[in-house]
Amino acid sequence: MKKINVLFHSPYSHIKMGGQISLVKLIENMDKSNFTLFLIVSEEGDLSKLMRENGYKVFIFGIPGFKLNNYLKLKEKKREFQNIIKSNDIDVIHSDNDKFSFFAAQWTKKLNVKVIFHARVTNKRPYDKLVEKKVDKIVGISEAVLDRFNNTKYNSKLCVIFNGVDCEDFIPAENKLDMKRQLGLDLSIKTIIYVGRIEERKGTYDLLKAVKILVDSGVSDFRLLLIGEEPPENPIDEISSKVKKLLLNDYVKKVGQKEKVIEWIQAADLLVLPSHSEGMGRVILEAMACGTTVIGTRIGGIKEAITDDVGLLVPSESPEELAKAINDLIKDDDLRFKMSVSARKRALELFDIKVHAKKMMELFEEIVEKSK
Repeated sequence: MKKINVLFHSPYSHIKMGGQISLVKLIENMDKSNFTLFLIVSEEGDLSKLMRENGYKVFIFGIPGFKLNNYLKLKEKKREFQNIIKSNDIDVIHSDNDKFSFFAAQWTKKLNVKVIFHARVTNKRPYDKLVEKKVDKIVGISEAVLDRFNNTKYNSKLCVIFNGVDCEDFIPAENKLDMKRQLGLDLSIKTIIYVGRIEERKGTYDLLKAVKILVDSGVSDFRLLLIGEEPPENPIDEISSKVKKLLLNDYVKKVGQKEKVIEWIQAADLLVLPSHSEGMGRVILEAMACGTTVIGTRIGGIKEAITDDVGLLVPSESPEELAKAINDLIKDDDLRFKMSVSARKRALELFDIKVHAKKMMELFEEIVEKSK
């Protein structure tokens, strides 16, 4: 039986964001006896380097803007892309970029190649209407993401496949106190963490306000650790200025990006993701896999990931409700323990990378079989 040749596309050459991490983990967990995998990116970077080191064929290929003065460039790019597809006998193209997915579908419509667009964000994108018309399947990482495409005649193309995390890597700490000691954390207080980009749309400023509410009400037996970096366009160390202005230097600490973030998740008593918009929130799944209790906002895919037995949901942009949820959980050790056990169980059932890879492989096989 002929292997299925899958060409994966990434719009980014690094491995810093959730989409690229998810792509790498998917590729690692696919059955190589049934699939031959390729990667295409617009420029060299950590992702292309890693894939080559692991024995995958990598193509460097970019698409210019869809403008009149780029007509000749697009024709050249079309020929170049079709040569890649034909010479490598590609069966399926997979991308989480709307522009690339449209052009890939448009340029291969006579080549019997199937195109899958993997939607990861909830906000509409410029090529959405063209994508839903041209591609063969649209995979959403949550129901909320697919709302971008609902109420169209192409609903039969839509399906949900939750993101996957490696539940063999992300596991509960054997001893949370030992992990705290290893990281130099105070054992006498609760450790709350936020992991991600430190910016307004991620709700980090709401989180600071929630901490201020707690401290002003006399709750002080905790520390909030902000793990991540601020956007480069932000004023230098803006978050520290806000912490100082709110008089929270004793309660909030920015610890920066961490290579072994899993250790911080394992050590935490609570992880909070107060985003204003989120396709799913990969860090929520990682925390659940580690058996760490979570609080998230009732938006996007977060509300699909967090059920009332694994954590708490609060309204977006509501520091008061967020403060209450944090207080409810840091003062109730028994409830947090019950939630942590349920979180690990839910992660294994729904969000394990092996479950994700199995469903993606089944989808690849299904659309190739239908094309015969």
